[in-house]
Amino acid sequence: MRHFAGNLGLATDLLLHSDIGVVESRDDYIVVRTPDAPEYFFGNMLVLRQRPSASDLELLEHDFGDLVGTPPLFAHRTFMWPESADRK
Repeated sequence: MRHFAGNLGLATDLLLHSDIGVVESRDDYIVVRTPDAPEYFFGNMLVLRQRPSASDLELLEHDFGDLVGTPPLFAHRTFMWPESADRK
């Protein structure tokens, strides 16, 4: 997860999640899944490389469904991005 080396909080979260779940690096996302806890919002999420725009919402929801899961197992969609990406 070296893309987030400048954001120690996010890098730490991903490290901890890798101990309790699955953290995978994909082309556009870091995919975090906690199969035993589908209700865990921050254990089942997509980490984006940068802040999304409103026009990204449909694609993000589709990709969340494909990569993390869909209702009824997942009643939420959680997206996170590094704070530094907001400042660009």
